Amino acid sequence: MALQVSWLRGSPVRGQGAQTPPLQAVLVKGGWDIQTLPDPVPPSPPGVTHLCPGPHPQQQGPRDTPSQDLAAGALSLQVEPRTAAAVTIQAWWRGQLVRRALLVADTSARRIQAWWQKVASQQQERQRLQVLVDYMRTERASVLLQAQVRAWAARAKYKRCQEAARTIQARWREHACRGCGRPASLLAGCSGPC
Repeated sequence: MALQVSWLRGSPVRGQGAQTPPLQAVLVKGGWDIQTLPDPVPPSPPGVTHLCPGPHPQQQGPRDTPSQDLAAGALSLQVEPRTAAAVTIQAWWRGQLVRRALLVADTSARRIQAWWQKVASQQQERQRLQVLVDYMRTERASVLLQAQVRAWAARAKYKRCQEAARTIQARWREHACRGCGRPASLLAGCSGPC
């Protein structure tokens, strides 16, 4: 099915006294087909252009038949070529604006997603570092505690060994100096056989 748009031009061609013929554009599968139509209305006076030639709807009497309604509808579909071109350009421009808006929205969405992924990865990295720091603190504290316990155990063992050595030395001196006849209170200063 072809879309049919008709328009009438009644303005004179510049430089000539002749009127331009009315045109009809039919949208067919391959594009627009422009045809010349017979002039259905008398031409307008020079310098006056009408989108819908004929008397103004308010100046007409009441419509009595459906054919008059159809005729009025057909007249309202008649458009000047400049108007049709303007409508085409406006439709193209609106399409450009919509495509541009969609492109901006898509770009904005991608930027927001990239920003959010960056924020999420930074937050995840901070959490990973915090877990690592906590683990290192715990590990360092446990190593320090173990070292202190081992040092305490080593000191306790060393003190026991010192005490045992003193005891052994004291007993040995006591045993060695018994033959000297000295009293036990003086044996502490005895360094060997008397």
